[in-house]
Amino acid sequence: MKFFAFLVFTCGFVMITGVAFSQSPAPPDSSRSYFLAAKYQRGYIVKNSPRVAALVNNDVQMVQLDFSLLKNTQRAWDYCHCYTKTGVSLSYVDFANPDNLGHAVNLIAFTEPYLSFSSKLQVTIRGGAGFSYLNRVYDKEANPLNIFYSSHLSFLLMLNANLYYAVTPQFRISLTGQYDHISNGGTKAPNWGVNFPVLGLGVEIKPDHNVLTPRIKKPFTDRSARLFIHALGGLHTVNEDAYNPAEKFFVTGVNIGVVKPLSLVNGLGVGIELYYDEASKELESRTGNSYTPWVTSLSLQHYIFFGKMIFSQQLAVYTSPLNPNVSSDFYQRYILEYQVYGPWYTGLTLKAHGDVSDYLAFSVSRVVRLGKRK
Repeated sequence: MKFFAFLVFTCGFVMITGVAFSQSPAPPDSSRSYFLAAKYQRGYIVKNSPRVAALVNNDVQMVQLDFSLLKNTQRAWDYCHCYTKTGVSLSYVDFANPDNLGHAVNLIAFTEPYLSFSSKLQVTIRGGAGFSYLNRVYDKEANPLNIFYSSHLSFLLMLNANLYYAVTPQFRISLTGQYDHISNGGTKAPNWGVNFPVLGLGVEIKPDHNVLTPRIKKPFTDRSARLFIHALGGLHTVNEDAYNPAEKFFVTGVNIGVVKPLSLVNGLGVGIELYYDEASKELESRTGNSYTPWVTSLSLQHYIFFGKMIFSQQLAVYTSPLNPNVSSDFYQRYILEYQVYGPWYTGLTLKAHGDVSDYLAFSVSRVVRLGKRK
């Protein structure tokens, strides 16, 4: 009942605020539009092991409040031949298991390009990253079953697709499909990470009277390859055992890719990775097994360009000898970064084996064009 009351309050707040803002609309030629939205979503937690089946009952609920802006300029349009919203999202997630999983409060920064739009229908995709506060984490005495997460403050990565229908020029309803991943990035164990897809309905207010119209699409001719150089650094946790507490160790390295644009918004390439993991020395000391701290790999890389944001998903194969705690020759690398100045980007990167997070790190990147601009 409290959850339903909160949902009603949130939707009412959006509508009332939108009406209030619309009393002082932006000038007709304003280059910016602002949006306020509320969503209600339901879904389930992905069961990545029989060990967590008892924790999950497939009734995740989420209420979300968004604030975003859109620049209605030719320069903003030229990033992806589309309009793009950027903003922040505040959400509350009920995992439907108050004793073991509790709830999460999330704060996310996102970018949301329009794939298509008309006066009535718009289709968008959204990528975002931020922080999640979790109230019921792992505790070996009080909550030993929750192996999903053990830190109250964790990181969150999100990707969704949206279909909007404009009831009026200032009021829209939306249908959203979203996938969220929460992990502490390997800074504390256990840290399997929680993955939950959701489907939801929402309302959105655009108080101003600006009209979005298609702008000139320049032909896509610049297919010169790009060199992506990502420097990464973070903490990798060695779990506690019968004789040693959990400890954090520094991991740092570089991820390099040569990517060929397939279109204005995506590209495909290959790359290499080299990183140094101090945790290997500790594992060698604890187990007596031989570990190598230097890890190398080759990868197939796919990049998606969301305006000023880039998202990379990579499938990598180890070329260095496998350490004893690694059971697969393959791993995944995900990179989400935002352009801060010219060719420089910064953001987060996640390494995972299947559905299980290995570690999360911060990244700073530079993009180099390998051919002349056409």
